[in-house]
Amino acid sequence: MKKFIFSKPTFIHKTGKSKNSPFISHNVRPLPFKINDSTLRIFFASRLKDDTPSPTFIDVDINDQTIIKKVNKKLLVKAGKNGAFDSDGVVFTQILPYKNKYLVQYSGWKRSRYKMTIDMGIGYLLTDKKLTKFKKVSAGPVIHKDISNPLGVSASLILKEKKKFKLFYCRIIKWIKAKHDYEMIYTIFGGESEDLYNWRYYKKPLIKQKYSTEVVSAPEVIKINGNYYMWYSYRGAINKDKKKFKIGFAYSRSGANWKRLDKKNIPRTSNNKSDWDYKSNCYPIFYKHMSKHYVFYSGKGTGKGGFGFATVKIK
Repeated sequence: MKKFIFSKPTFIHKTGKSKNSPFISHNVRPLPFKINDSTLRIFFASRLKDDTPSPTFIDVDINDQTIIKKVNKKLLVKAGKNGAFDSDGVVFTQILPYKNKYLVQYSGWKRSRYKMTIDMGIGYLLTDKKLTKFKKVSAGPVIHKDISNPLGVSASLILKEKKKFKLFYCRIIKWIKAKHDYEMIYTIFGGESEDLYNWRYYKKPLIKQKYSTEVVSAPEVIKINGNYYMWYSYRGAINKDKKKFKIGFAYSRSGANWKRLDKKNIPRTSNNKSDWDYKSNCYPIFYKHMSKHYVFYSGKGTGKGGFGFATVKIK
């Protein structure tokens, strides 16, 4: 098993109310993409005035990610029509090369009028090589509630392997009564496909919960020398002290059977209340530029505190 050594975290950006921008808060799941030899575009989800998530981006210097070149102030993707799986929010989760273009996976949100506050599914967008225009593959979700996923799905990642694709995603297991409303409980499951549309799902979770009200979310998986390494976000759903997300880690030789090792190979958090990552971090995404490895991730308050990165040494 490889060892991952993370540098001291570096803050990049925090969304706040600003003139002529529809985005007012949150910085969820920073997703880096190389635009050219000098610019890295970092997509992430921010909240709009109606509290729905919507994708946006900043452009930074590719060698010094603290130098911000551009802050986007325009909507990139419209929410779905009333009643659609993405009518109340869109969150990008991955950008994949696909037939001379790029395929963007996203989680769609639909608010509920009933006890369960939200419904979720996974959709695809197609975009050009410059990632300037986004077109939904369909009005409905590609991965959604079905006989294998009866309560819903979210936050997926796909790995291309020879003649098939491996899927890592969140499956909602149950809803539980919390103090003021209901909380959904979910963890990470897997699946396989030859065409990205027809999936065979694994019956057992890839990441086992430590306790029945634990939430495990947003898998990030890389493969090195035939072995798989996963980072994810976990928290409790009931206990107030446990409701802060932390990044966890797991290891697998097959991609199907995983060993959870949450105290190893993870970026650190701060003990300073004023810092963006005070006692909490989540939604990690790995990125390699030249010979350097980075991990970008959201900070405290499920991204309210902003997002940043750490450099990574792999031994």
